[in-house]
Amino acid sequence: TISDPKQIEKLFADYLKNQNIVIIDPSGSSRKRLMKMMIDLGATTSRIQTYGKYDEAILVLEQKKPEVVLTDYYLSPHSGFDLLQKYS
Repeated sequence: TISDPKQIEKLFADYLKNQNIVIIDPSGSSRKRLMKMMIDLGATTSRIQTYGKYDEAILVLEQKKPEVVLTDYYLSPHSGFDLLQKYS
């Protein structure tokens, strides 16, 4: 069992740097904040894709199969929950 916070942080950063991440949020500023947060946590910029619309995101999710998906709940015409249910 790992209990040292620094060791956990490093393991998480090592994990994130090799993951494809998709961020879906209608707000451009929210997408930027989430992207910065993922980079600060160890994600690789080139592995992060951002989208503002449900229709754009669902196509990418079906084709690319990212390991990490961050979505806003309020996506028009569907919800982020609908998106995740369709994707999974």
